[in-house]
Amino acid sequence: MSYTGTTRVTGLSSGMDIDGLVEKMMKAESSKYNNLQRKSTKLQWQQEAYRSIISKLQSFQDKWFGNSSSSTNFRYSVAFQNFKNTVMSGDTESKAITINSSRSSASFDVKVNKLATADTYTSSQMSREMASSKSLDDVAATITEDMPLQFAANLDGTSKIIKVTRDEFDSASGGTDGEKLKNLLNEKLKSAFGTDGSGSQKVEVTDSSKGTFQFKVNADGGSGHVLTLNESGARDAQSVTSEKFDIEELKKDPKEYTFSVNGKSILVKVDANETNDSLIEKINTALSDSGFSGVSASLVTETVDGQKEYKIKFTNSSADTDIMVSTGTLVSFEGENQGKSLTHTGSLADMGFVSGDSTSMVSSNSTVGGLLEIGDSEEYTLKINGTDVTLTGKDSLNEMMKKISTGTGVTMSYNSVTKVFKLEANETGAVNQITFDKNASDLMGKIGIDTSSEANHTVKAQDAELEIDGVKTTRSSNDVDLDGMKITLNSVTDGVVTVGSTYDSDAMVDKIKEFVKEYNELIEGLQTEVKTARSKSGTKGNYSYYEPLLDEEKKEMSEDEIEKWETEAKKGLLYNDSIISGLLSNMRSALYSGVTTSDGTKISLYQIGVTTTSDYTKGGVLEVDETKLKEAIENNGNAIQELFTQTKTGLGDKMNEILKGAVGSTGSLRNKAGIVGTASVSENALSKQISALNDQIEKELSRLASKENHYYQLFSAMESAVNNSNSQLDAIYSMLA
Repeated sequence: MSYTGTTRVTGLSSGMDIDGLVEKMMKAESSKYNNLQRKSTKLQWQQEAYRSIISKLQSFQDKWFGNSSSSTNFRYSVAFQNFKNTVMSGDTESKAITINSSRSSASFDVKVNKLATADTYTSSQMSREMASSKSLDDVAATITEDMPLQFAANLDGTSKIIKVTRDEFDSASGGTDGEKLKNLLNEKLKSAFGTDGSGSQKVEVTDSSKGTFQFKVNADGGSGHVLTLNESGARDAQSVTSEKFDIEELKKDPKEYTFSVNGKSILVKVDANETNDSLIEKINTALSDSGFSGVSASLVTETVDGQKEYKIKFTNSSADTDIMVSTGTLVSFEGENQGKSLTHTGSLADMGFVSGDSTSMVSSNSTVGGLLEIGDSEEYTLKINGTDVTLTGKDSLNEMMKKISTGTGVTMSYNSVTKVFKLEANETGAVNQITFDKNASDLMGKIGIDTSSEANHTVKAQDAELEIDGVKTTRSSNDVDLDGMKITLNSVTDGVVTVGSTYDSDAMVDKIKEFVKEYNELIEGLQTEVKTARSKSGTKGNYSYYEPLLDEEKKEMSEDEIEKWETEAKKGLLYNDSIISGLLSNMRSALYSGVTTSDGTKISLYQIGVTTTSDYTKGGVLEVDETKLKEAIENNGNAIQELFTQTKTGLGDKMNEILKGAVGSTGSLRNKAGIVGTASVSENALSKQISALNDQIEKELSRLASKENHYYQLFSAMESAVNNSNSQLDAIYSMLA
């Protein structure tokens, strides 16, 4: 390998293999560099091995001795509360009551007479007629040969294009233009959406009481249906054309010209080499840069008396923006074009609607201001359950529901299928009745909830009424605590339901067996690490250890050979490791110790059937006598719980402290190898050693590069001398010839 990365052409004069000679000389020089590389790799492997162990210890600790009060955490009593729960109505299992948890063996006879309910108000269906701001006569007047009436009507997700041409309108029946248009629209709506089961046209245009018209959904009485109107791009853009201009006159004295759009000045510079087309391009760039993306300029060419004249046409293609191009030094307008406003409208705008208008109360266009007839910036404050809620006119109905549902103790929602609003108390019970001030009641009325109406007060708050072992009582919630047994009432019962819990000794036996199994797997893995010595290869006559491979060595091996070699090289990295050996010893000692219970008796694992195997070669793994363990649990369950859960002296706290001492924030293994995802990933002993070694490797690499250059310089000098000698010999031979 080359340490400089330089390609050289050598040996031309001497005929020697200079590269081969330098490579051999560098092999002796590179022994320190190779050793440093192997040592760095070995430390990295060792760090990976430690981190694998840390991960296993953390998982074991989290499950059995961590800080969460889980069903497997032996530091807390919840791990020992294993009960079989039954809910019986006579000889039949009942779903009327659910037992969620129990802390003791107990049985209760429960009769449920009433469930606790949450105060609830539900609106009447909020589908609405969609009224226009214009009359049908007004709309009819907008239909021309060039501009048909066209829009998209969407009924419950099915979209249809409704189009009325001037020819169709002229041929339609009806006394007035408005009647003709209504008949024609209804004919097309019936063709698009059909009729319901009763034969009624599903979507219909009808006259309103204000002299305008409206869209009405008749399907099934309008219940659960939504009609939405959207633009479909039928209308053409509007335009205005300037007076003629002469590009040659404009560029005689190159300067800056202006015109204005909606009062904003637009600047265009005409260069000496300007053309009509390049001028139009500059105008469009200036319009875009000024924020008028919907406005564009184009060149209009006309022939008058045999001479071509050029004008600029400004077009508004945006349905959302009204524009007016005003006279400036670049362009001027006269007659009807002077001060002409270009309002590009779609069919819906001509019909008195906006895109997104819907028969649903909750649509993209619905606002609080629309409900209450207030301005966007006006505020409307109401009280629900004594809590102030401030709305603004521009709030959407979704924003209104979110504000009302925050901090008031109620949740407000809207069902887009049934078209009803719902206001429900967050807590059950008679004490949690919803209260409204006048403003709240007025707002509720706008969305179909009459707070004084029995019809809209669909569920009244009440307490649960039940009998427990014959004693009548009430609760504000359906979640009831029966002296440590937590139950949920699901339905009213016909008679008495018996809820009972018995201690499940089999479940506790299985849990301790699971702990023992995982403990054994953990310590067997740790013991394998500290008892496995390094492998010797026998490839160099003296049975040297497998060492990490160098890159040059890997080039001469197959992938399979490399994998097998590195598997052997990674063995024994933690052989006789003092940290792991100490951890194993501490865990064994903790589990062998016992505790003194609250009644003064002593108890330890071996007394309940959990003992160390007699096979000393297995290094202290545990064995379980299931019969003895089950008997101990059934006869002395409280003492077994204390064995694990006593503060400091219990096995749970002892094991947790030992594991924290290894993998905690200042743990020995954490300090040694670090934990990925924490600050210790770089702040640990091995990382610092690896970093120091890598610094040495860089320095040694630099030294080798200098040495390699030195050798090549020596051979280069030799090549020059040989070349000079050859030249002198050639000169002598030429003189003698």
